[in-house]
Amino acid sequence: MEISFFKEEYNPDVYCGVDSTDIKVIHLAIQNGNKLKIDSNGRVFDESGRWIADGMKREIAKKALKGART
Repeated sequence: MEISFFKEEYNPDVYCGVDSTDIKVIHLAIQNGNKLKIDSNGRVFDESGRWIADGMKREIAKKALKGART
């Protein structure tokens, strides 16, 4: 069942996991050949529509990390 609020296909060049657990879950899902989607709230879903992790745009993650270092 496709839910209409899905934003787009998850692209690991654009998005990353929020924490180490999310990063690992996303990585394993992609390694297993799953097509992931991410919604406008940053929730990452597998092919069955199950929420598996939280994600965010890489540029936001870089800014947050840069701000934490200053």
